[in-house]
Amino acid sequence: MPLSVRCQLKRLQDYWLNHIIQYTMFKLNFHKLLPNLNHRREQCDMTINAWKVANPKEYSNFKKRIDSVKEGDLSILLEMFSLMKRCTPPEALTFYQWFESLINGKVSFEDMATGKILWAGDYTEAIAKCVTNGLLWLGINLKTGEVKIYDSQQPDLLMVKSDTAIEIWNTLPQYHKSYIIDQINGFVRDTQIFDNSNNQEFKLLYAAIAFFAKIFVISHAVFLSGFMANLYDEVVEKKEPLAYSMYYFVVFDHGLIRMTNLLNHILNEESVDSEGMTLINDCVSMIVNQSMDNGLETKERWNRTAEECNPEIWKTIMCALRSANTNQGNKKVVQSLEEILIGNQEELIKHIKQFLTEHPDSISLAYLLRSLQEANRIKPGIRYMTFHRAIEHFTQQKYGHDIPQKRFGEMKSISLIGKQYGASYIKAKYIIER
Repeated sequence: MPLSVRCQLKRLQDYWLNHIIQYTMFKLNFHKLLPNLNHRREQCDMTINAWKVANPKEYSNFKKRIDSVKEGDLSILLEMFSLMKRCTPPEALTFYQWFESLINGKVSFEDMATGKILWAGDYTEAIAKCVTNGLLWLGINLKTGEVKIYDSQQPDLLMVKSDTAIEIWNTLPQYHKSYIIDQINGFVRDTQIFDNSNNQEFKLLYAAIAFFAKIFVISHAVFLSGFMANLYDEVVEKKEPLAYSMYYFVVFDHGLIRMTNLLNHILNEESVDSEGMTLINDCVSMIVNQSMDNGLETKERWNRTAEECNPEIWKTIMCALRSANTNQGNKKVVQSLEEILIGNQEELIKHIKQFLTEHPDSISLAYLLRSLQEANRIKPGIRYMTFHRAIEHFTQQKYGHDIPQKRFGEMKSISLIGKQYGASYIKAKYIIER
């Protein structure tokens, strides 16, 4: 097979890998699969905030290295890719090596069909059954990693089957479809294997591509639970600083906006060919959609960013915003207790622990917040629920929020100077002053 054809197939493979992950994995209804997802994400946000407060130099250095990409220093990007590779399950790495060998002619279809090569590790047989039998479903338990074959959809499992690839194709933006079709047409033009005038050979080619698309989709669904487990180990067990920095950068520091500005700089300063332009547009479109889907940015902020960008990126942002989902209402603010306190945090936290031991009822949290405000020991403008979530994360205990939030609102008009009337106000004044 000519080298140019292999290169085009490799580019097509990389493109499909990217979009199968994007359109299969990130379009899942994780709220249905993981009912406590919001609480787990909130706990994670708290942990990351606390880490950043305790490691300001580590995070500052990460941002400097991100900025240095403009100058051609790609070392931080390589480290980020390396982190993701460490999290990739060995079965997935085997799968990629097998596919590359298949493209280079080092593996035959016969070897694949006879099962001589376990191209997806222990999952090979299950994936092969679902690819060849369009009625079967592959069910993946994201909590345990267990993979089973089913005759119908099952609740609380990630379910995929052979026609999922068609569903993904239908959700792709038109310019993605055009890019893939152009790559296939380029492959046909450059190779001597196919007769460009033979419609039957074209049909066979597209059938082969559809076949491999099915394998890619089902395989990546199987690999997902292993990837998530490995990523959990990197963050929670090994406490990988790079993973913490990446999380804070994206979720709390407008990192996706910053990355878009970086891509805009590359486009303005470098000579970018048509393939590079497609890659940049693809990245920007994905960044905008992910930021909106996860409530990380607003349309207003993206509009301001677009106005300062190259016309090509401006157009991509505008197109992405038209189809992006928006989260209505006030964005939930998640901050750790260490992040919102002012002064000697160690001493403050010791007194807060003592207070919570003496006053375990939830209504006392309203008095605690008011006392911190009166003593100027908490940042101005902190809302009650932000404080409430910080206390829950600090104590690892759930408190009802309705009563203390209402009491805190009532106390806004109370002066601690002068006589108070009513037993509840006398109690509140006593606790706050103490």
